[in-house]
Amino acid sequence: MTNAESFGSLHYSDAGNLIVNNDFTGFDASAQTVPNWTLEDLGNDATFSTISNGIKATIDSTPANTFNVRVRQELHDKLKLHHKYRISFEARSSDGNLFVNVACGN
Repeated sequence: MTNAESFGSLHYSDAGNLIVNNDFTGFDASAQTVPNWTLEDLGNDATFSTISNGIKATIDSTPANTFNVRVRQELHDKLKLHHKYRISFEARSSDGNLFVNVACGN
């Protein structure tokens, strides 16, 4: 995610990548953790593993809720009010059942 430009008359240059550890370096398979990320599997329905410059969630059993398995990083302390941001990512599914949610709250 980058700070692309601001709203109104103010303009800010590209601040670079705001995501920390965007290539998931330091993944611990036995602990199912990676620095600066939260890997959530609320129902023990998935197994996380690394792929080239990313993370993979293999669904072992159908979760009770689609949001029970997720990969997230908190950015609320890095984002500025009234600024535009550009986010890009790649996500895929082998069975076409993919749900992606990018959320912003206060």
